[in-house]
Amino acid sequence: MFGQRDYTSNWSIHRDLWCEDWGSGTGCWRLERVDETTIQPYHGDRKLTNVWTILRPAGDNSSKY
Repeated sequence: MFGQRDYTSNWSIHRDLWCEDWGSGTGCWRLERVDETTIQPYHGDRKLTNVWTILRPAGDNSSKY
């Protein structure tokens, strides 16, 4: 989800960057873990305003989300 919009993309890791191709464009970001569920993306050295929130951590097979 991006803001309030659902979207899908193909993703990959390239030279330590998270990269996405969502069909109409591509982008790569450096990611920094803030805490257990928060990731701060950067474009170059610029901190992006929206953080990423992990809703279901790896290994969590519950259906509460």
